[in-house]
Amino acid sequence: MADVIDEEILQVTKLYEIWTIENGRGVTPRNINALVNEIATLRLQWRSTVPFATLAYYAINRDSMVGNFDACLDASDPYISRFDEHWAEGIAAIHYGVPPDQVLQVLLLPKISAALATLNVDAFRILSKADGFEPLLQRAIEEHFGEQSYPLESTAGIAGIIKAAALPESVRKVEIDKLLRKAFSKATGWKQITSLSADGISALISRCPAHELASFTSTLQISLANTDKAFAFDDANADGWHQSAMAVLSAAPGTITVPGDAFFFLKVIDRIPRLGDQLSRLRPNSDKGAVVGQMAAEATASLFKENPEVRVEKLTKIPMKWDWSLLISAISSLALQLSFCEVSALSGSLVSSAPERPCDDVCGLNALLSESDGDAADFLD
Repeated sequence: MADVIDEEILQVTKLYEIWTIENGRGVTPRNINALVNEIATLRLQWRSTVPFATLAYYAINRDSMVGNFDACLDASDPYISRFDEHWAEGIAAIHYGVPPDQVLQVLLLPKISAALATLNVDAFRILSKADGFEPLLQRAIEEHFGEQSYPLESTAGIAGIIKAAALPESVRKVEIDKLLRKAFSKATGWKQITSLSADGISALISRCPAHELASFTSTLQISLANTDKAFAFDDANADGWHQSAMAVLSAAPGTITVPGDAFFFLKVIDRIPRLGDQLSRLRPNSDKGAVVGQMAAEATASLFKENPEVRVEKLTKIPMKWDWSLLISAISSLALQLSFCEVSALSGSLVSSAPERPCDDVCGLNALLSESDGDAADFLD
């Protein structure tokens, strides 16, 4: 090791001194000879591609790195960092036996893949700050979607965490977007749909080239009606589905079928403002009679305290022929159970609270009750 300079020898001496103090080990000729031979072997193998101090640091700490290498990499401000700011890449190159210029793939790729698989936004944001991150991200996504099947929330969620990490615009990011858009057409049904999924869908739509937008939003419209058997039709998924659907409908024409039963359809409808233009573009997956029946059942269960006229008003904006007989029957049944005064007060509340459309045609329960005053056969036809 004739090319080793005095400064490097002093650095190694300091590193060894610190190690003996931290480990309560004495300095013996035998230990010194073993260390010198180890460093010489590493120097012959790696030459100047890894700094001499880093070679020595690895040789000194080799035993403690066995089976616990990741913890060594995560060490906070080790003394070796004073001599080599890229010490982690150096010892990783030695440990894994790869050239230093390829060590990032070894260190970061598994962590990036894990962050994608678990949709870990915090871990992904930290990893995104590493040099050479985007090429590794593209490779991780290619490998992730190289599997035979993957759920839709994985595709949308990955787009969501990329948005959360606020990656700078680049040619590589354009290629990543293309991979994710393509993945939507091959994914299996939604197992869950969260706000992260909705953010991902919104981000992909906003960055989609104009000539691909119609095709991509059409794919999204189809995908939103496709749920896995594990999908829970609860409030959390209603929130995510609603946010995602609104992003799609804001960017493209057409309709979207709300998956699930009447119960879930009403949950989605409840999240849309009365005047929302998107109401007319939603369709229930369940029978429309079941929707009215579910609405009547929920209204009856609350003794009409949660006035159903808002729901009626929203449903009238959907261009379908609704049969209100079940709701009318529920109102009639309740009337038989309450005193005349209570019914009068209830009816007054329901009718007066229904707003009017700009064309002065009444809607909500007001419209419903007005229509029911006519020929019942015509109304229910």
